[in-house]
Amino acid sequence: MSKTKNTNGVQRLLTGIPGFDIISKGGLPRNRVTLVSGTAGSGKTTFAAQFLAMGIEKYDQAGVFVTFEETPAEIRANMAGFGWDIAAWEAAGKWSFVDASSHLEKESVVIHGYNVAGLIHELERAIKTIDAKRVVIDSMIVKMMKFSQQAEVRSEFVHIGGAINAMGATVLITGERVQEEGQITKLGIGDYAAHNVIVLRNLKEGRHRRRTIDILKFRGVDHQRGETPYTIQPGQGVVILPLSHENVPELAAGERITSGNAELDEMCGGGLFTQSNILFSGPEGVGKTLLACQFFMGGVDKGQRGLYVSFEESQEKLAEYLEGWSIDLNELEEQGQVKVISYEPEAASLEEHLLRIMEAVETFKPQRLVIDCLSVLARVATEQGFREFLIYMASWLRRQELAALVVTKTSLTGERSSIDRRLTQFIDTDILLRYVESRGKLHRGLMVLKMHGSSHDDRFREFTIDDQGIHIGEPFENISGILTGNPSYLS
Repeated sequence: MSKTKNTNGVQRLLTGIPGFDIISKGGLPRNRVTLVSGTAGSGKTTFAAQFLAMGIEKYDQAGVFVTFEETPAEIRANMAGFGWDIAAWEAAGKWSFVDASSHLEKESVVIHGYNVAGLIHELERAIKTIDAKRVVIDSMIVKMMKFSQQAEVRSEFVHIGGAINAMGATVLITGERVQEEGQITKLGIGDYAAHNVIVLRNLKEGRHRRRTIDILKFRGVDHQRGETPYTIQPGQGVVILPLSHENVPELAAGERITSGNAELDEMCGGGLFTQSNILFSGPEGVGKTLLACQFFMGGVDKGQRGLYVSFEESQEKLAEYLEGWSIDLNELEEQGQVKVISYEPEAASLEEHLLRIMEAVETFKPQRLVIDCLSVLARVATEQGFREFLIYMASWLRRQELAALVVTKTSLTGERSSIDRRLTQFIDTDILLRYVESRGKLHRGLMVLKMHGSSHDDRFREFTIDDQGIHIGEPFENISGILTGNPSYLS
């Protein structure tokens, strides 16, 4: 079934577009007109075509695509990259094109300089022929600008939408914006004529563009407010990343698992938990990656699969690094026990990086996940964009049945960044690594700041690194203020 019923009686039509039915709280209002507006490159045509494609693939609902600019052949070719075989759907009677560009030049049955009656007649025929439940009208407003004044265009917009609704179809109409803010379309139609308005934005932030979707209005029905990031992926199309989910489950503690380090297990009251989010944070070179690798490898002997996502080290560098501790990463990968993937932070947007991680988890199905180092991704996004990325990632991790370890960097003195402060609200086990200067010598220290569902050692303990790995020793004595980054020595 593709429709649900809202509390006020308005029927909804599930779009099937990833994430959209979450932010819209049930899909598009059924049997109504929705305007999708955006600047060039925001993905309006892709979104509209995906609305039809998902209707066919997921709900067995046929659709009609009315094109005013691109030819049907161009649309078939452009959408093939998303895995949508439009020609096959046409042959099966699931997709029908109406090439409306030719109507602009005809002189018969003309209303206000435009052949509206002829278009409606062809639409009605196409809808009845394949029993279409979904209709897309792509770039109609841009073309009508050449033939009508603003008031006339609004009138015909309502006329066409009403006629299609009467045929029992739910309609998406795309509209062009001049800029990212201000008027909804070039003619201001969305403010008055459409029941529902969706705005797609394509803002340039640094070297990358950041796309967001905003449901500006759904007349008479509820929806999430504000902008939500989305991306356009080959083989998928538009993928929306909701910043929050209703009814996000709280993770049960699960069973105890080893951290890969016996002393750390002892500090954590017997080990970490199978279903938990874990944070290792500390300055450069303090031993975060080694401790993360011990966690990663800790599940191998137990038959647990591990996925390591690195944004700093390549697979080759990580394998060379672990070889110093007698760990053959390449052999373990060949056996299918572990998988290491490495990404350059600047090679993609935050949303694309997150989707890659999600796809790897879905494909490899690990019991343990390491993301190292999350902090470097902050350099490819604005503070707002990175905050939203963290919220979605944390919400997604909450739904996974695995132990997830995130590694972040602090300053040399141990001061935590805004990344850590935002992450801690989603973290079950928070472990802090620090440098401690004592009598002219640099030491390493570790503390379990918090651990949900378990008692734990709350002392700062010194640890050392040798060719066998990390060894956690006794608590620091006669030193206070380590946590604040301003240690003092007691007599």
